[in-house]
Amino acid sequence: MVLLVVAGCGQESPAPSPPAGHAGGHGHHAGAAMGHGHTSGVETVGDGRSASAGGYTLADVRFPGTPGEGTLSFLILNDHGQPHTRFQREQTKLMHVYVVRTDLADFDHIHPDMAADGTWTAPLTLERAGT
Repeated sequence: MVLLVVAGCGQESPAPSPPAGHAGGHGHHAGAAMGHGHTSGVETVGDGRSASAGGYTLADVRFPGTPGEGTLSFLILNDHGQPHTRFQREQTKLMHVYVVRTDLADFDHIHPDMAADGTWTAPLTLERAGT
């Protein structure tokens, strides 16, 4: 599985408006139907379980161990290695997470919740075994 996290880290200022004509659908997609229309300039880096960009690091990613219902959790660390807890809303959510199988057979767009300690969690149902 590959995890792509889209978050507004940084100063507390109004988030930009979504592009004109944006229609946001969420859920499972497969194959070529994955086009979601986002063009926010997000660059995918790392192996989906750990990555650093712009002074922030995706860390401690935990996926469900087997197919079925489970929980995804992770941290976003700042450049001092501490959990980052100040985020800007993007399309009414603090965090957008995309979970994609490496063979592109399954795709999820979920919105986790952040605990006071900076841990993000969300229910995640894996349809089948694999990566």
